[in-house]
Amino acid sequence: MRRPRIPDPKQECAGLGGFLPSLIFLVLAPLLLSLLALAFTLGRAWRRRNDEQEDERISSEDWRAEAWRRCLLPVLVVMFIATPPAASFAVRAFECEDFTEDATQGAAHAPSARYLRYDYSVECGPPSSPTPEYRTIHAWAVVAVLVYVVAVPLGQAALLFRARDALRREQPVPFTRALDFLHKVLPTPPG
Repeated sequence: MRRPRIPDPKQECAGLGGFLPSLIFLVLAPLLLSLLALAFTLGRAWRRRNDEQEDERISSEDWRAEAWRRCLLPVLVVMFIATPPAASFAVRAFECEDFTEDATQGAAHAPSARYLRYDYSVECGPPSSPTPEYRTIHAWAVVAVLVYVVAVPLGQAALLFRARDALRREQPVPFTRALDFLHKVLPTPPG
């Protein structure tokens, strides 16, 4: 059995004291950070394009392809780091512990007392009619699972699938170099 969450004063001060704010932060922060990296990288590529456009050396498609390749690494790193904590935290939202009194102890229709196992301050309510707070948590958890358990790995697999021919030939091209983070074998440390 997991221990209930103990409130952290630093999280309380940042407004992340409850389960729901923490879940929302873990879902949105990596996405916003990825969008920021994307905007920054595309902005740099746009500026570089305007500088080089005077030389007529770079075509419209070339700068876009290069910009997207440069965006891959920061987005992949952010999602790689964010996926395990976001996914594991989201899965915790589906674990409610039942504290209902047993009907054999004299109560004919004992009231259902279900609480979120990770944070006992959140009442889940009966399975047939969850509390509004738990419904909100459940919805955010479903979004987190869809994004971090389904979409991110599928996106990474799709990128690797697209680069499969060059990876099999072991002939690096700009696109496969942008995906090094996903497929490159790390060197073993000496010693």
